[in-house]
Amino acid sequence: MTKVKLLMAGIEYKGTGETIAEALSSLPLSWENIKAKGVITVKDGKKSCERLFVIKQLKRMFANKLTMHMQAKRLELFLQ
Repeated sequence: MTKVKLLMAGIEYKGTGETIAEALSSLPLSWENIKAKGVITVKDGKKSCERLFVIKQLKRMFANKLTMHMQAKRLELFLQ
């Protein structure tokens, strides 16, 4: 079970899923809700990583599923 947390402008969004891509997709956001840069924290068992995303990256990630899967693969590499 993978847990994803997005901290953006003091508001915390959480999602879970079997993979990082599923966990990112379960976040209750659309690209129109992105108003500030944010930090995504991924936890998979004992491993965790944090990554800072600027507004443009976050909007692109939540507007396009292909970009979201690409970022999920990058976050997966950070966990190794």
